[in-house]
Order: sequence, then structure tokens, then C-alpha cells
Amino acid sequence: MTSTPIELITSDKNQTVKLAKALLTQARQRKKQGQTVIEGIHLMDAALRSDYPLVQVLLAQSAHSHPEVQQLLSRLPTYTSILRACLLIPVF
Repeated sequence: MTSTPIELITSDKNQTVKLAKALLTQARQRKKQGQTVIEGIHLMDAALRSDYPLVQVLLAQSAHSHPEVQQLLSRLPTYTSILRACLLIPVF
């Protein structure tokens, strides 16, 4: 696993959550920010295999202990921040 600590998000008002929602739903925001969102283990694996620069990973709390997720997290570059969402309402 990377040496980067995992930050816990407990509010849907968090700026990272707001940005992720905007990137998922608004092409204008994706162009403006120069970022996109990839969802799921298989897309994350493909991004890592192609050396796509993953800047940040947002995980559901339930996904954190999943063996496939742990394996992918161990392959992340050290500059990638990892955030774990612990929200009572759906993130997206």
C-alpha cells in the first residue's frame, strides 16, 4: 500500500465529494477542471496498467477491506491521495 495516509470523509458537503459529483454529471466541469472520474475496480486496474496519472482515489468505506481493492491500492503511485467516504447517504 502507498505511504499516503487515508483521509476519512464524513460529509456530503466535502469539496472533494462535490467535485466528484460535478465531474460525473457535467461535461463542462470535466473540461474546466481537466479531470475525469473513473469508476470501478476494472477501470482503475486499466488506468494503472496504462500509467494513467491517478491523482486521487475515493473509496466507499465498505470497499476499503475488499482484497481486489487492497491489491489496486498497493499499486498506486505515492503521490495519489486516498479518501474513504463514510456517508449515511449515497455519495452519487
